[in-house]
Amino acid sequence: MTDTPRGPEKTETGTLALPWFQRSLDNDREPVPVLFGPSKTHSCRRLLHVIATSALLLAGNDRAAAGSPEPHWVTLLEAPRAPVCEPNVGANSEDTTAVMENGSLRITDTSATRMLMYRARWNADPNGTTELEARVKLIRSADGPCGQCLDFADGIHEDSVSFYSDRIALWFAKLDYPMNTTDDFHAYRVCIRGTDVQVFVDGKLAIDGKGKFVHPAEDGRNAVQFGAGSPRDTGEALWQSMRFQMRKAKPSKIEAPQIPGLDVQVGETVLIQRGQWYPSAFRFADGRIVVSPGSFLPATGRWSTDGGRTWQDGPPGPANAAIELDGGEVVSLGFWTRKRPDGKYSLNQRRSTDGWKTFAEEQSVLDIPLSVPCGGDGGPDEVNQGFLMDHGVIRLKSGKLMAAMYGNYKGDTAKSEGYGEPGFIKYRTIVVFSSDKGKTWGNPIAAGYDAKIGQEGLCEAGLARASNGDILCVMRSGGRPGIPPTPLYVCRSSDEGQTWSKPAPAADKGVWPNLCVLDNGIVVCTYGRPGNELVFSDDNGQTWKGAFAYGQGTWGTTSSYNSVVPVGPDTVLVVYDRTAPAENGIDVRDIVGTFFTVRRK
Repeated sequence: MTDTPRGPEKTETGTLALPWFQRSLDNDREPVPVLFGPSKTHSCRRLLHVIATSALLLAGNDRAAAGSPEPHWVTLLEAPRAPVCEPNVGANSEDTTAVMENGSLRITDTSATRMLMYRARWNADPNGTTELEARVKLIRSADGPCGQCLDFADGIHEDSVSFYSDRIALWFAKLDYPMNTTDDFHAYRVCIRGTDVQVFVDGKLAIDGKGKFVHPAEDGRNAVQFGAGSPRDTGEALWQSMRFQMRKAKPSKIEAPQIPGLDVQVGETVLIQRGQWYPSAFRFADGRIVVSPGSFLPATGRWSTDGGRTWQDGPPGPANAAIELDGGEVVSLGFWTRKRPDGKYSLNQRRSTDGWKTFAEEQSVLDIPLSVPCGGDGGPDEVNQGFLMDHGVIRLKSGKLMAAMYGNYKGDTAKSEGYGEPGFIKYRTIVVFSSDKGKTWGNPIAAGYDAKIGQEGLCEAGLARASNGDILCVMRSGGRPGIPPTPLYVCRSSDEGQTWSKPAPAADKGVWPNLCVLDNGIVVCTYGRPGNELVFSDDNGQTWKGAFAYGQGTWGTTSSYNSVVPVGPDTVLVVYDRTAPAENGIDVRDIVGTFFTVRRK
């Protein structure tokens, strides 16, 4: 899977269930620093489009609440000023329009195929309290839902207030309130708290949905939107204002569980980079650590020379699949392979001979005779010419390099599960070898493949050498938001990658797993989706124990892509992203690092 933003890529597409109504999801996931959301692509979950406006547009608005006892309103619309967010689905056309007139935004939908919704990613806290308020006068609406509506989701649950001439209705809660919505402007306030939802009209409680806010949020979305929301049903309304405020639940402290045979202590969490996500960390032999967002072609870097305690700006670091050789030589491998006329494949990569002070672009050549094009969760438009290089690469005892890749062999036919049609062919993980420091690769060997495993097959492999000399390979098998996860798998090789054990579950979920083997022999594995988690092995990866979450658990609050690097004999730094309030009170993505000390009892 290639969930990470990597350049000009596409987002997953699909169709939403009611009542995020029959809406095309063309740009459902947005990679944003503040108010708007994300996604990934398998060879694909890729860079998504920001479909509202940038957080900078909101910086001048009222501050959003950020755990404060006195939250502040964030205004999305205050007529006659234009909305601060653009329509995210639909567009102005002859039969779907939004026009500012006489101090109101008139949203008109006379189409049976279009809609027009203004949307903002708000990162509501499912455990906190969120309120949204709109002043609306309905002109007309069809009998179907969402001709004119106000939709809201908190990453766990979602619902929608639909406006009719004689009532308002909470769609999923199946509750309504009779009233005349066309006689004047009315103030509609929605309050959500946990599984409770209430709707007030002009300050009076109209709908009390205690325990009724329970419909699962599609793909874990966390957003608010208003306007004409159904391509099938029509409607017209005057919108004077739209705003929201939220009280965050008190942040929970990271606590490690009691783990038989292990003592895990949680240390300090440090801010590494504000407004970024999908981090990748690389530790050099001299102890320097660099963290870069976006992973494969990072544009920025944050550097530490004191074991991750403090961070400074610097050039972007190596890509996900990178390894330091002797004398400061660093090989940074690309992601996509391209088929050559001779049937082999090329891979763009970078090489440094001075510890990454400078680097040069180059191409390596890969010989994978059975490779065929592979797809991904980008839909039918996503076609990758060959196997994909993710993040697993190590040096063998012989001095050769071994890297993990994923893709398809000729003859692979098992279809992905949970991705709809046309889906893609489930991946297999292979390892390839290089005897010339990564200039050429070949002699592929299947490390993990079972057509019955997971939603996606086996992909995104991480590699590490256990203290007994075995090589461990941990692999993703699923992780699409909105459907139950499938396990993280591990296999092992005792002969330098020539043969591999049958993949076995190591945890109940896991995208982009990363491994670190401490000097004391304990193996630490970080993974996620939902959330971010750690699991441990004190027997060289034979068994795994102590899995626990150390980061947020809803899709949209974290990418669940994280890295782990050693910073001491028994201490690791885990690098991940999360959402937190910025100075203006609006949530922003942060890359942070948390220290964990892991000892044997």
